[in-house]
Parts: sequence; C-alpha cells; structure tokens
Amino acid sequence: MLARLLKNLFSRTRPAPHAAIDVAALLRQADAALQQGRWSAAQQLAQQLMVEPDHEADACHVLGVVAYQCSDPEKALALVESSIALNPKAAHFHNTLGKILVSLGRFADAAAAYERAITLAPQVGGYFMNYAAARKFSAADMPLIEAIEKQLPAIAEDSDHRINFQFALGKALDDCALYDRAFPYFKQANDAKFASQPFAMEPLLEYVTTLRSVFDDTFVARHRPPVRRDDIRPIFIVGMPRSGSTLLESLLCRDPDIIAGGELRALDIVVNDVARIVSNSLPYPQCLREVATIPLRELARIYRDNLTPAISTARRFTDKYLYNFLNVGLIALLFPQASIIQIRRHPLDVCLSCYLMSFADAHGFTYDIETLCRYYGQYEVIMAHWHKVLPDLIIDVEYRDLAEAAEETIGTVRERLELCAQIENASDTPAHAIQTASAWQARQPIYKSSLHRWRNYRNHISPFVEALRNAGVNIDLEPTTLTDSA
Repeated sequence: MLARLLKNLFSRTRPAPHAAIDVAALLRQADAALQQGRWSAAQQLAQQLMVEPDHEADACHVLGVVAYQCSDPEKALALVESSIALNPKAAHFHNTLGKILVSLGRFADAAAAYERAITLAPQVGGYFMNYAAARKFSAADMPLIEAIEKQLPAIAEDSDHRINFQFALGKALDDCALYDRAFPYFKQANDAKFASQPFAMEPLLEYVTTLRSVFDDTFVARHRPPVRRDDIRPIFIVGMPRSGSTLLESLLCRDPDIIAGGELRALDIVVNDVARIVSNSLPYPQCLREVATIPLRELARIYRDNLTPAISTARRFTDKYLYNFLNVGLIALLFPQASIIQIRRHPLDVCLSCYLMSFADAHGFTYDIETLCRYYGQYEVIMAHWHKVLPDLIIDVEYRDLAEAAEETIGTVRERLELCAQIENASDTPAHAIQTASAWQARQPIYKSSLHRWRNYRNHISPFVEALRNAGVNIDLEPTTLTDSA
C-alpha cells in the first residue's frame, strides 16, 4: 500500500515511459548527484527510474536520500521504508534507514537497521562504523569487539573498509574506557585516511591572509549597511567541529520561534557567485577590494534562494555550517540583523575529538595531527581578526559553560539575541532532525565528563600539545599535567 501511495505521489512528475532507459547509467548519475549534493538533479534522475518496475526500489531510495538531505526526515523515512519493502536484501537501504532514524533520535531502531545492513553485507566497514556511532558499548560487548579485532587482519590494508572498522573499534573501546587500547586503532585509521586523502594547508593560509587584508577596518566601515528592520535574522553558529555546536543549536531551538537549519551550504554558494555578480575576474574576496558598491541585496537573495524549504520563509533560524567562521565579514555585510555565535571548547578536546572521529569525506584536515593543529591555529587567527574589526558582533559561548550551567548560559545567549531569557513552552528534547556526526551525543544528558576528555589519552596527547603550540595556540594544561594519574 505504501509503495502505491508513493507511486501516486510522484505520478505527476514522472516522464512518459519510453523504450530505451539505461538503468545502470541513471543509477550512476543519481549516485554521483547525491555525492555532489545536487539534490534536484538526483530527484529528477530518480523520477526517471520510477517508470521501471524493477528499479522502483532504487528510485524510492534516491528520493529518500534527497528528502533526508533537504531536512524532511519523515518523508525520507517513508520513502526508504518503501524501498526496503520492495527490496529487503539491499544492505545500503538499511544503512540509509539507520541514518534517518539516528537523525530522529530513534537510536535503538537505528541500531537494528544497521544490524540488518551488517548481516546482509558484513564486509562493509562503514555499516559497522555507523552502528558503533549510534550506540554506547560496554564490557558486555567485549566478545563482539574481540571477534572483529581477530577478523581485522583479513581485511586489505588501507582499504576504506579496514579504515572504517578501525574507527569503529576505537570508538567501541573508548566507550569501554580502554583508551590505550583504542588509540592505536584511531591512529592507524587516520594515517591511512590521510595518506589517501592528503590535505594541503597552503591554500588555507593564503585565504586567511587575504581575508584579513580585504576585510580591514576601513573596508568594513565603508560597506557595512545600516540595519533594515525587514531583514531576516539568521543565527550563525561558527566554530571548529566537535566543539558543541549541535548541542548549542539543540538548546536554542527548544524555542518554538527559532527553526533549526542545521549545516546549511547557502553561504558557500554566495561566495562562489560573488566574483560573477560583481563582474570581476579576481576570485573572492579580492574581487571586492576595488568595488565601489557591493550588490549586497542581490547576494543576500542568493543566500535566501538556496535555503532548504523548511526554513525558506522563516525569520529566525540557525545556520550551523561551522566553516562560516571564514565568512563572518561577509555575513556582517549581507545581514545587518544576523547574530553570530562562536562556540569554543578547549583546544586539546577539540583536536582530539576531531581525530577520534571519521567524518566520511569531509574535514580532511582532521586525519593528521600536525595538519589538524595548524588548521586550529588558523581558526584562532581569523576569529581574532573578526573580533577586532567587528567588535561586539560575535557572541562567544564556552562549551564548559554549557556543560556546567546550560540554562544560565543559554539564558545569557537569548538575551544577546534579543529574546526572553526564559523560554515558554520549551521542549526538553530536540524536536528537529540532527544530521551531524554528533547526533547521538546531542540527544544525551549533558555530562561534565565531556570536559577535559583529552586527559583520558594523556599517554598519547603530547604530539597534539606540541603541534598546537607550534601553531601559536595557547594550551592550558592546569590543573592536570600530562603525567598525572587519573
């Protein structure tokens, strides 16, 4: 019945049947579109597949992924469940179902979905890694952990499957407080990942230098517009990965007047379009240097036009694409009423937590300790610059304060956002879908044990300390030193 309902749902947009459809090519194109984030293209390709009865399951799956990425998890759930009903032996369908269920906070159901994926394709390390991320392991799970450890040598070295199993084993052993046993798995996985996907720091160093040169005090004063009361008032959350941004967004969006946008890429699209819009052959941000009048309203419209449907008409919403820390100057020009919140966490906790997490194909700088710490150093450099040229614009929130006094901290932030300090009709748990690597943690109670996590790895933390100090980052190791006992 659900399959028939979904067929009717897309019947208006289906192409007319024709004789020659290259199904394999359509599937490859749809998969490529999904990987590139071209959701509309993926949806159109999937709708072409809907005319092929033997591939209706694949079409429903692609459409489900599109709905998930466009922040419509309930629709995504229905579509992917339909794809599984049509083809229950497709392991990747169950894996996608697990991701959707995790975003909705249904962790037990997600674990069951991942278990089905693993049963159908036990050699796929990514399924076990997702399973490990969706639950907490304990001593009772040691037989499973040790069984996987024994099988690991049989998996090809440096393969993606082996890397994913290593990250999963590290996470499981970390859950069991076996930190010295966990770290070698994390290091092996990171070394292999970085070898296959190296990250060059030089472009970032040049970009940060250019941003600081272009967005100086004079430039900002010349181009920053007055406040327009009819403007949208987005709330940008910026920072480093693993700093607590998902938790912060969840706490803010207990307020029914603030819609959770998640990690929006709309400002990236603006940045890529700036040079074309101002008719300049130079790249951003150099293209703005000699422009007499920047077309701010047109650029702001591009941002609004690329918001997800769920927030496209909202006035107050969050955008927690963390790398907008590079775009603070542009945000100040485009949205005079925008709020910018920087979430900060102890540098060692941030860098270690990044290193212990696989981010799929994103955040390539996190897989090498020196590169990761140099990146963190550049993050501090550009944020210090924004504080200098845009004083009083950025709201700084410490993760420690969230962990130790969440309600008081959020109350202070709400006052800065010109909201009531106390929330009426607040939800105790996130009502929105959470699609980040922190989905599981963000739905757990806030524990102070998340502070100074690096102390668990004191036997392995020295390279992080050295690399951060070489990057110019001040490291506070008090009151615990590297050699203190637990």
